[in-house]
Amino acid sequence: MIAEKGSKPLSIKDRIKDEVAKISAHPLTYSALGLCDAIEDFELDDQTKIDDYNSNMAALQVLGFVIDYDFVNAKHAWKRIPESVKKDDKLKSILTILKGCLKDAYADIIPSIQVAQKVYQGNAEILSLLGASIHSIRAHIIRMLNRDFANIAVKEAARYLTLNADETVDILTKSGWEIMADQDFIKAPQKILISDKEFRQLTEAQFKNLSNTIGFLETI
Repeated sequence: MIAEKGSKPLSIKDRIKDEVAKISAHPLTYSALGLCDAIEDFELDDQTKIDDYNSNMAALQVLGFVIDYDFVNAKHAWKRIPESVKKDDKLKSILTILKGCLKDAYADIIPSIQVAQKVYQGNAEILSLLGASIHSIRAHIIRMLNRDFANIAVKEAARYLTLNADETVDILTKSGWEIMADQDFIKAPQKILISDKEFRQLTEAQFKNLSNTIGFLETI
């Protein structure tokens, strides 16, 4: 965040808090790159003492990459965490989330985030990112289901999304899926591949529809 003219620049810790707040408010549209960069700056800052980079900072950085679906950099961030910091048992819940993402273990990811929410009760910043992670990962799972399935049983989709059947039908139909005649299966949207040129020519109405879909997903 750029400070207003005449105001004091934000400290790195305040930058981190600011980025967490923005991600929490807009988990599907605001990139977590600024957060990850701020934490990296904190690691490299001459004023940062060894003990200042703790397990909470490590958790925030890994979760930032998870929110952006950048699982490769999330893995690298995990590997860079000092062994002394990894001794904090709370971080095991973050590692479980990361492992589920790396394996595309759809049905396990959101439950593992919910476990981490219990582990980090009382830590407002990490809880904010865990909440944002659920929105972000659920949207990612919907895209993966659309990629992998022509149709899927509502019960199975509900298991992946960690929602009940009615919630699953609601979120998927608002994302372009169609409930099938027997009501037990739901059909994925037609998969249409377009070129970069065609993408840039999408109408304002089409972009508005996409924006509305993202806005809805952020409420789930």
